[in-house]
Amino acid sequence: LWHTPEGDSAYLYKKLNYLMTGKLQLPVGWPRVAVEIALLFSLFAILPEGEKSFDLAITADDLSNVTALSFAKAMGLPINLVICACEDNSAFWNLINKGEFSTANTPAYMELFLYKLAGEENVSSYLTAKDNKKTYFIEESLIPILSERFYTAVVSNDRADSNISGMFRSNQYALDIGAALAFGSLQDYRAIVGANKNTLIFVNERPE
Repeated sequence: LWHTPEGDSAYLYKKLNYLMTGKLQLPVGWPRVAVEIALLFSLFAILPEGEKSFDLAITADDLSNVTALSFAKAMGLPINLVICACEDNSAFWNLINKGEFSTANTPAYMELFLYKLAGEENVSSYLTAKDNKKTYFIEESLIPILSERFYTAVVSNDRADSNISGMFRSNQYALDIGAALAFGSLQDYRAIVGANKNTLIFVNERPE
């Protein structure tokens, strides 16, 4: 994905957005989600033969990628578990683990994620809670679905820095900060469940 004239994923995002909207700029809103869905399917197309399904590790600083993953899975992409690196006490971590979160500081694309997960009525409830600066509570029936589809781990920047240096020492591969955070969440997941399944780390930045 990095064989682009500009040297990073921004070129791909802008070109795909141009095909959809006629604007050569970074996409926002639904166009961004659509671009990330296309990138996910392109990743699946280059997986080694025999890989019929996979886990994905990502960061949850904004939820455009999480929303795209949810749509891509519904469209048939064989994604098993989504492993997310979160900040301490983040809205997404609280949503997955508690079924609620404070609307005082929510990540971008939360309403689109909730729309895919639970429909327009739940988005309306979320926006009302956000307007009134109250805690949002998701429908109780959706909590097991979130737990089945997502694993979240809190990964610090210091831990990410350690992953960057460790990966370079052992494999001569340079992780960017987002990939290092996602890799940290994958390490935590494997430490708990003992799984060692092939996992894609999905980030949209190129290491410097």
